[in-house]
Amino acid sequence: MTDVWIGSDLDNTISSSYDLIKECWGTALGKDIQLGDIPSASDMLAILEQEEKKKFFKVFNSKFHQCKFLLDAIESLRFMRLKGYKIVIITSRSSKISKSTKQYLDYNQVPYDKLYCEDGIDKAAIIRELNCKFMIEDDIQLASKIAKYTQTYLINYPWNSSSFHKRFYMRDNIIRVSGWNEIMEHEYGNEWKTRRP
Repeated sequence: MTDVWIGSDLDNTISSSYDLIKECWGTALGKDIQLGDIPSASDMLAILEQEEKKKFFKVFNSKFHQCKFLLDAIESLRFMRLKGYKIVIITSRSSKISKSTKQYLDYNQVPYDKLYCEDGIDKAAIIRELNCKFMIEDDIQLASKIAKYTQTYLINYPWNSSSFHKRFYMRDNIIRVSGWNEIMEHEYGNEWKTRRP
């Protein structure tokens, strides 16, 4: 039997890093930022000079283990593993912190079968290669590319909800959701709703 894969981003999909990114931005750069003002994390980094990026990542990389998890994220991943799916986490975090990212996931008992951790990684290519059933993402530009190959759940955030985003990046294969519970209800219906005694 061929493995069936489910893909997910990490930051702001499994773990909640919005507040930490904002804090690190202020600590490292002495600037305040409203992430809703910037279309995506990659756009946020694109406006930084190389020295600013180094300062930002030095602070972020030392603190990312403090990120909490989104409601129902870990339980949802466990549920899908019990259903026989393989989980691949694909993050644009620097490969320099792939070992500590793995330790963070393992320490918090986040179920996964593969982890891709690399700045600028081509998530769509991995999704296509693994023939993922669906992907969970928070970056609308990446979701738009991934949706060419598989159904993509886009978790709503200020940085992906403007009329500009909806006009230029939404595809038929993208489903906007408020979080993991909505994804699981869409995929599993009553089986998910009645999972608890």
